Amino acid sequence: MKVFSKRGLPDDRSQAIEIHDSLEAFSESDIAPDKHPGGCVGYELLDGAGILRGELRNDDDEFIIAGPKLYVPQDFQERGRALGLAGGSVLVGGTSKQSFTTEDLGRFLAKIAHSYAVAVRGLGSFVPFLTGAIRGARPMHLSHYIGKIDPSLPQSDYKHLHVLEDGFIRIGYRQLLVVRVRLLAVDSYPAYEVVVGEKPVPNYYNLT
Repeated sequence: MKVFSKRGLPDDRSQAIEIHDSLEAFSESDIAPDKHPGGCVGYELLDGAGILRGELRNDDDEFIIAGPKLYVPQDFQERGRALGLAGGSVLVGGTSKQSFTTEDLGRFLAKIAHSYAVAVRGLGSFVPFLTGAIRGARPMHLSHYIGKIDPSLPQSDYKHLHVLEDGFIRIGYRQLLVVRVRLLAVDSYPAYEVVVGEKPVPNYYNLT
């Protein structure tokens, strides 16, 4: 992996945002991946999934996110100093020819959560909610099924790079299958709660 550093930045400008059209002012070094200071752009959700808050499902509700925000490892400054860097600045870059929409994030989380639930629980073990959204079919109901984790709930002590957890939550007479998705968990990346489906109701009356 590569790290780019720029020396001589005054302390009073360490929190300022600088825009550079090129990397000519920076020097490049190769470092081991586990020594890299890290840094990743992420997005947070403002509310929990609508279905868990007792809301009615809209025809095609808007999926609202907050960000982008920059997340770094807890020992970011220590890693920077170990490389001889000031540890007070982050260079964020990259270009893409593809446009990014909030729905892209929602469908991305839906694919991860649904695939994980099928792998763990088995095909046909739950009535899926997200297959239409995964295919891009409208209405997608993303904010009805995807949201942030309730901050009042106990959080796991995340020590792994990525974390996926699943379990059933009872809402009235329904048992909803929820998957918690936290990518880059070790770097305090935001966590999401995805309601992938519900437990099927047993057929007590065999008419055949």
